[in-house]
Amino acid sequence: MELSHSSVATALSDSATSDGGTAAAADEALRRLSDHFATLLLSPDHADAFLVIIKGDSELEIPVHRCVLAARSPFFKLHFSTTPKEQRIKMKDLVSGFDVGFDSLSAVLGYLYSGCVRPLPMEAYACADEDCPHHWCRPVVNFALGVLCTSLKFEIPELVSMYQRLLIDILGHVEIDDVLLIFSVITKCNDSSKRLYAKCIKTVASFNLDIVTLEKALPQDLVKKVMELRPNPETLGPQSAGFPAHVKKIYNALDSHDFELVKMLLEEGNTSLDDTYALHYAVSYCDEKFVTQLLDHGNVDVNRRNIRGYTVLHCAAMRKEPQIILSVLTKGARKSEVTPDRRNALQILKRLTKHVDCKEPNDQGKPSTKDQLCIRILEAPEKDSLIGGPSISFSIVGDDQDLELRVRVARILFPSEAKLAMKIAKKGGTLEFLESRNLSETEQQQLLRKEALSRTVELGRNYFPQCSAVVDKYLDNGTELDDSEHATMDGRRKRFYEIHDEMLEALYADASAWRSGRRKKAAKR
Repeated sequence: MELSHSSVATALSDSATSDGGTAAAADEALRRLSDHFATLLLSPDHADAFLVIIKGDSELEIPVHRCVLAARSPFFKLHFSTTPKEQRIKMKDLVSGFDVGFDSLSAVLGYLYSGCVRPLPMEAYACADEDCPHHWCRPVVNFALGVLCTSLKFEIPELVSMYQRLLIDILGHVEIDDVLLIFSVITKCNDSSKRLYAKCIKTVASFNLDIVTLEKALPQDLVKKVMELRPNPETLGPQSAGFPAHVKKIYNALDSHDFELVKMLLEEGNTSLDDTYALHYAVSYCDEKFVTQLLDHGNVDVNRRNIRGYTVLHCAAMRKEPQIILSVLTKGARKSEVTPDRRNALQILKRLTKHVDCKEPNDQGKPSTKDQLCIRILEAPEKDSLIGGPSISFSIVGDDQDLELRVRVARILFPSEAKLAMKIAKKGGTLEFLESRNLSETEQQQLLRKEALSRTVELGRNYFPQCSAVVDKYLDNGTELDDSEHATMDGRRKRFYEIHDEMLEALYADASAWRSGRRKKAAKR
């Protein structure tokens, strides 16, 4: 007997009901379908496109499937129809005003593939401060903003609504600098949430921030709206006692990195870098070399507090630039100083840094990240020899060949730490004293060379003690060098250069293999 389509449907419906109900069977089928699609993200074999994000100093490719994205996102449906041959899609070209991180993008893709918002591992949003509850620290803000901006671009209204509510909930708890970040990003991403927008304005207006901080963080139209909501809009305005007109001129000169103009304006205003909080401003916004130049200008008080109660080191910690942090410390900044809410520089920095970004294992020869360097510098114990004033003298210890050898070993084993120490040790960097040595050096040049090398070694010992211990192992009592054949200093030096050549050869081989792999991968595409 031939069965009609309706009779088959009726029979299947009756069977499902008798087995426990259609609803339960449908839920189970959807769950399994969701799980199966989610596994596609874990297997790049069938991917036909890549979403590219910036991670550190390199690009990270995330394999995706056009058919899934086009079916789930109106944006990709249009995008793939207009650019059918595009394989690498850079997130920085799609989302302006914010660098979307790997965890944020993974959360959005996970929802597109599975249709579910799944629990995230704490590594996705936990900061480096072990005492933090990880509810309102910067990694949480960055993660939420990344998901919101990506969802807005990909046109995923469910996620947009969810993360708008999340940001509204945390606005009353995060630091004011995080509020400014949220306000700035949602404006650039064209977030249409009037409630989130209104709460950002109200929250920023409730803080008595100076006009310069507002202008650096927000567009001028938003600054105007914030000032209109203040009970006293003139408070800390450009013409007030807090920021006289000549101070704004000094800040403009700092922005242009015009050191001579800065000095001239200081003389005209009969004021100083300390009185105008110019160092706080420079450490927050200016180039590292220019900051070093300012720090070398006469006597400066790096422990002076600005209007917000922050020292120069607190501002440097917020900037998260290792060269600036180390420069400020060598001028006598005290790590123990705390902000009005009782945070020291290390706590500020850790609340801004993801735990996984600073706790990754650092193999010898692999460059450390900026986050790792900053944490390491501030975690180093304070030593009396480096505290107490702007003029810090480093003792010149050891012969120049021994010092040079130690710096060379450090450059190979710990390239980021050594490079940073060399930059701080001398205005031009110690590198010039390693690569421009000649037999016709004058006595003065030899002294400068030895001083730069000595300062580099001393900085390494003070701020990177673990790295220095490894270097000492190789040069003083290491098993690699300390044997019967290489027991003398000349023997150890010879053995080091052998290791040096071996390491360079291995690095060149790795680089060649990597380039070959990239070419093969590109050819397959």
